[in-house]
Amino acid sequence: MSKPRKEPECIEHVAKYLKRNAKNYKKVFKISKDLQAHYIPEIGKYVRSDAYIFEDDDSRLNPKIIFLEFEEHQRPYSILKDRNMCPGINVPSRKLHYYRPFNAQYWIKIDNDGTPICIPYRYIARSFQEGNINDIGAQGKYTEKCQREMIVVASRDKNGEWPDYVIIGWRSIFAEFRRILRSYDRGKPINLLRK
Repeated sequence: MSKPRKEPECIEHVAKYLKRNAKNYKKVFKISKDLQAHYIPEIGKYVRSDAYIFEDDDSRLNPKIIFLEFEEHQRPYSILKDRNMCPGINVPSRKLHYYRPFNAQYWIKIDNDGTPICIPYRYIARSFQEGNINDIGAQGKYTEKCQREMIVVASRDKNGEWPDYVIIGWRSIFAEFRRILRSYDRGKPINLLRK
């Protein structure tokens, strides 16, 4: 089976994971494409996440638990394998428009070999607040500040390793989802920062 790369393929992959693991929870969890936009006054636009994992309950409230943003890496080099071309992981600052500080939320970049690289949004917001920003300049139709500014969310150490909060591979991403869903299932507070 080929690795999921496009957004619909990734959503389907997560759906299969949730179905396989349904017996591990008292509650029923599903994933859906996000159709509900929220207004961002700073840009005067409505935005929506790519997808969310929710509790499928009888009340029809269907609480949203995990929000997801997917992005496919389309450059000829590998984020994970090419240390010279990719000493760090950058996220466009416009992605902060999607940030919901009180929700579990993840940005998932699919490397060119299909390996997902996942970063919790809390760390993206923290890097922005710390001023870890590069302006790459206007490129083609991308001229607005939020399109030019890149947040440096993770840098390799001297051994070429990523920080602990960078989650690599579907197995590790699903373990992170399991941590969040298990807390929710048991009615316990969810720690949005990884230990």
